[in-house]
Amino acid sequence: MLQNNYLVKYIDHAIIWFLPAIILIIAPLLTLPYGFYNFLRLVVTIACILIIYRNIRLKLKFDIFIFVFVLLAILFNPIAPIKLSKEIWMPIDFISSAIFIFHYFKRR
Repeated sequence: MLQNNYLVKYIDHAIIWFLPAIILIIAPLLTLPYGFYNFLRLVVTIACILIIYRNIRLKLKFDIFIFVFVLLAILFNPIAPIKLSKEIWMPIDFISSAIFIFHYFKRR
């Protein structure tokens, strides 16, 4: 059985923060097939859940980032997608990307 510390160290890799950030920057700039946006939702939601789990597992005090990542997980969830126009998603994508990058550097 894996120790919980091993899982937290695994979640601590930069890819958890930068993969969603990169995809969120690319998404509004290009016209992509609908399947890409489903993939985007899945990646962002999983990354948010992992970051929330990591913060709770490390017994960090409740901070605004846990709340923000819960909101992002709800907004980008692939099970019950929230339908918005591309004009509305563009700033949401850029702000979400900035949140991932900012949190990565703030956590260090």
